[in-house]
Amino acid sequence: MKRDCSVILERDEEGFHVTAVAGLAGCPTAGRSPDEIMDRLKESIQVCLEAEGDAAEPLPSSAFRESG
Repeated sequence: MKRDCSVILERDEEGFHVTAVAGLAGCPTAGRSPDEIMDRLKESIQVCLEAEGDAAEPLPSSAFRESG
């Protein structure tokens, strides 16, 4: 099942990129660079979806896109 969700990306006072995923409680992620945050975000979303019983296989990189 395809599922779209919004990701909120902010930078904290220490310079870390911090994310929250709308609609997935308990799925925050943090990292020092955009590349690091994308890797961690993918893993975090996968874990949250598995906990909800929605994920049968790993999320492809194409599942992530920037909007703006």
